[in-house]
Amino acid sequence: GGVTTAAVPSAAPSAAAESASPDSTVEEISVAVIKKRNEQFSKIWKMVNTHEKSEPFKKPVTKREAPDYHTVIKRPMAINDVKKRVDKSDYEGNFAEFFGDMNLIFSNAMQYNTKNSEIWSWAKELQVILKKEEIAITGASASDMVASEMAPAPKTAGRTGAVKKGTDTPEAGEEPKAKHT
Repeated sequence: GGVTTAAVPSAAPSAAAESASPDSTVEEISVAVIKKRNEQFSKIWKMVNTHEKSEPFKKPVTKREAPDYHTVIKRPMAINDVKKRVDKSDYEGNFAEFFGDMNLIFSNAMQYNTKNSEIWSWAKELQVILKKEEIAITGASASDMVASEMAPAPKTAGRTGAVKKGTDTPEAGEEPKAKHT
């Protein structure tokens, strides 16, 4: 059936997911790789969810909070929506889809809210953190691929250790964990 087209809205924010790689959804990867990637998704989700400025982005925006939100934002996304998909292994190891949804949370907030407002600034801050994680894992970010289709992927400078199990690498400006190795 033609049901699959419903998953790809024609709104501008989805352009990143669409142009990243048209066949990324049918990438052949093993169950072990999917499991490892899902653990990475879970770790990144948790890092964003526990950030001091994540509260406004955790639950979907309601009509009561912002009556016109759903007319302005064509594909709403919240941190809890991503959590549900991670918990069900719904991303099936697809980096572009996971980071696309995570980024959508913040790009929606920046689109809807006034530039440099508190919510806009918090969204921007979280988006920068997310982008850093995405580059550390994949060597590029979905938004970079769209912005400069022909540019080579940026090299990661020794951040590959951040994805190893049990490694707690503090982010810039974050205090190192007590059991940091």
